[in-house]
Amino acid sequence: MTDKPEQDPKATTPACPTQSGVALFLGVPNAGKSSLLNAVLGVKLAAVSHKPNMTRFCITGVHTEGTAQMILMDAPGLMQSPQNLLEKTIQTHLKQTLTTVDVVVAVVDVATAFHDRERHVYTLLARETKPVLLVLNKIDTVKKTDLLPMLARFQQETPFWKAIIPVSAQKRQGIDRVLSEIKACLPSAPWLCAEDDLSTLPMSFLATEATREQIYKYLHDELPYHLNVTADSWETKRDGSAIIRQTVWVDQDRYRRILLGHKGQTLKSIGEGARHTLSRVLGHPVHLFLTVMVDSEWTKRVLLTPGGTAP
Repeated sequence: MTDKPEQDPKATTPACPTQSGVALFLGVPNAGKSSLLNAVLGVKLAAVSHKPNMTRFCITGVHTEGTAQMILMDAPGLMQSPQNLLEKTIQTHLKQTLTTVDVVVAVVDVATAFHDRERHVYTLLARETKPVLLVLNKIDTVKKTDLLPMLARFQQETPFWKAIIPVSAQKRQGIDRVLSEIKACLPSAPWLCAEDDLSTLPMSFLATEATREQIYKYLHDELPYHLNVTADSWETKRDGSAIIRQTVWVDQDRYRRILLGHKGQTLKSIGEGARHTLSRVLGHPVHLFLTVMVDSEWTKRVLLTPGGTAP
């Protein structure tokens, strides 16, 4: 997770000079980083939820525009005090990733921009020598008259930003400027991916993200942050449809019962929602089969193995 993706030997590089680099979307939990990535790409790649720390791994999207190719990484939320092995490991890898990228895009919820947990992000980024952009997200939730004083305060208190960009990821406002500012920071380099690539991650992992998003959509209050979805198999049929099998891992049997629901109806609804999402992304029918398993040690077995096989 901490290394830049290797150059695809099949990637097509135009004859004219090109730009290529990695931009990391960094911020506290629930700042809207995943929503911003999805808005930039024009497709739902990263799972989105109101539940904190929905993003557990760096979700990587690819945006190619003209002669520039941007590798966009949606990072897990930056935490001041991680509480358990999973959170501590994620935060360690996140800070390692920060050292490998070309551009940092700090994503901040405009409503909490000057809270203590956001200031932790600013303190961390003030030491960066690489370009750092500030994206003030969710501007549709504040009055325009309140926005200008906020911009002035940022320029005065944290003057290290290369650019400050007000956006609304949900309404796709300001997205073009985000891309323009990232592009301006990219080095001249060959493309790392093929022109039509959407992500550097395997589709099997992105499919597990779709399922995890649906789980928290239906069971936001009932289930803890600590569950995982792993890819078991993916079979493409002659007609183009896909048969996907996944396992949902929880650490207690009571969570398994919650996931299943009465006569399995909750799990069925989760599967249907994920299947519809995947069918739209893939452009062909998807048959999704979910199994729920209990393993109190799942974090140690599949920790930081995106889309890995079940333990």
